[in-house]
Amino acid sequence: MTVPDDMTKQITGIILAGGKSSRMGEDKAFIPCSGKALIEILIDKLSALFEDLLIVTNKPDLYQKYGIEARPDLLKDIPGGADLYHTLAQAFLRRYEPQMA
Repeated sequence: MTVPDDMTKQITGIILAGGKSSRMGEDKAFIPCSGKALIEILIDKLSALFEDLLIVTNKPDLYQKYGIEARPDLLKDIPGGADLYHTLAQAFLRRYEPQMA
């Protein structure tokens, strides 16, 4: 399936990287796979589809080196079910916050 170019300009690709790593013991985003960290593979794949990317994470500082805006988790203490809500809220704020000021 091919997505028209003008459509991808209107859509933000979002990477959810807000887990606490409690079961894994380490941050899954930085686990190597075929010589690259998983987050790098995701960024490469999503960059081919979307002009605009956003990372939602509990640790924004760890993602600065990738040159993609990383916003904090809005609902840090609520497990999985809140992921979609806070991700959509962050994407909305990122796009419209400057206009609301």
